[in-house]
Amino acid sequence: KTPLNVIINMIEEVRDEVKDERSQKFLKLGHDASRLLSSYISDLQDYSQIRNGKLKTIHREIDLRTHLCSCIEMMTLKAQDRRLKLNLEYPEELSSTIVNDAQRIQQIIINLLSNAVKFTPPGGNIYLKLKRLDPALKEPEDGSLLVEVQDEGIGIKEDDAKLLFQEFGRVRSREAEKLNPQGVGLGLWICQNIANQLGKGLTLHSVYGKGTKISFTLRNFKEEELTSPNGEGTACVVQKAEPGSLLAIPTFTSILTTEDEIHEDDYHKDETRILLDKGSTVTRRGGKQPIGLKKVDPSILIIDDEHANRFILATFAEKLNIEYDCCRDGAETLRFLEQNRQQGILKKYDLIIVDYQMPEMGGVEFAERIVEMMQKRLFPLTPMVGHTAYSSDHEIEQFYASGIARILAKPATFQEFRKTMLEFGIIDEHHQGGSR
Repeated sequence: KTPLNVIINMIEEVRDEVKDERSQKFLKLGHDASRLLSSYISDLQDYSQIRNGKLKTIHREIDLRTHLCSCIEMMTLKAQDRRLKLNLEYPEELSSTIVNDAQRIQQIIINLLSNAVKFTPPGGNIYLKLKRLDPALKEPEDGSLLVEVQDEGIGIKEDDAKLLFQEFGRVRSREAEKLNPQGVGLGLWICQNIANQLGKGLTLHSVYGKGTKISFTLRNFKEEELTSPNGEGTACVVQKAEPGSLLAIPTFTSILTTEDEIHEDDYHKDETRILLDKGSTVTRRGGKQPIGLKKVDPSILIIDDEHANRFILATFAEKLNIEYDCCRDGAETLRFLEQNRQQGILKKYDLIIVDYQMPEMGGVEFAERIVEMMQKRLFPLTPMVGHTAYSSDHEIEQFYASGIARILAKPATFQEFRKTMLEFGIIDEHHQGGSR
């Protein structure tokens, strides 16, 4: 998906620059078609995994409220284009913490919200609700929650409803063809299979002419059910963030001691940093001059063997006024770090973004080596984000086991990149920089 990712992001960059209406229309058509093709590829990847019994879920301790809010944010522009109102109902008394798969939860919710937006007439309401399970269902007291998406759309006839969760099942009515002409009938089938692994599958209730409600259950997986990171013999892999662990990304103020002039005062007490060689061939925004010990603007380190991926992430960083350095490989980066360490030159980073597959040293081995160096207090702990297209669940399992704190999925969008920077405190909501 890398070539397609480049096409999508370059179109977005050009759209920001081009002002005439005719060119904007052409760019919008190209952008929409590229996005549609990307969604087809993602569906086919999931379809293949499900059919081959290889679909896995990665369960971690997550803030469910945050992820539901993100789903609403991602759908806001589409809803506004159709003059629809999105509503999130999350009772205050419900816990925000749950052990489950954030990425897959969002995948299901975005699919359901997208359908609701397509099939709800302008002026209508769409609701994303989180509820306790009905006690009448006699569910175990395991902390399970019910997620529900409700719309005021055209509804579904009873006979048509039977098609929705079938492979390539599509409603062939004139209304459905008009409102969703590009659907291939895989979305809900995929969501049903994913939901079965997260808790319980999708339940549909629809009244033709009045609207549709689809719900699914999320389990709160318990510690005794957690599996080891290798995931052997299991359909899920769980990573639990213990207090003070790398997964929890705590603050850490240990320092380099290779030279007497490097002191703890050279660090922000609530930030973590990394070194980079002053004489390397690494790409630096603003030139190749060495950066010393003075406190600088937020900065990140991008490691990816694909020039296109480095360019895209660097472009996003520039839009947010974030300093960045780019390296082509994990081994190259380690050499830079070691040279800097020997010379007592310090470069401070807020975050490392690392690709999974690279020629000389991949992202997993790089992360493991960095974690080892951090544990030996060679330099302060720095959070790491894995950059992957999710070509296999094994990649994700290995990334989390190696010390990666979060996954930034390819193809990354500017909104997702900005969200990542917010989550790690690199920028705040008032940070000056570009936006879309």
